[in-house]
Amino acid sequence: MCVCKLYADDLKLYSVVESPIDPQTMQDALNRLFKWAYTWQLGISYKKYSALPIGSLSLDHVFAFGSNTIANVSCVRDLGVLIDSNLSFADHITGCAVAPALC
Repeated sequence: MCVCKLYADDLKLYSVVESPIDPQTMQDALNRLFKWAYTWQLGISYKKYSALPIGSLSLDHVFAFGSNTIANVSCVRDLGVLIDSNLSFADHITGCAVAPALC
């Protein structure tokens, strides 16, 4: 099951990965979102999206949004807060290796 959260113009999709088919469930949700955005002619900034695997399970799955690959990252800025893959809320002074397009 994938959960969708929307805040202003930010959308988050997330899911718990407990079995080998769970990444495919996330990809199916991304495919439905892509189809919806295409149907309604809503442009999505592919340079701003990323996948953040959280926890001890290493996720090697590569997700796609349309023809664009979604980068797996170890840290992301979400509403101004830096979050890393251990949910330790990265140091805001030194920061983390977040790509400029994701900031």
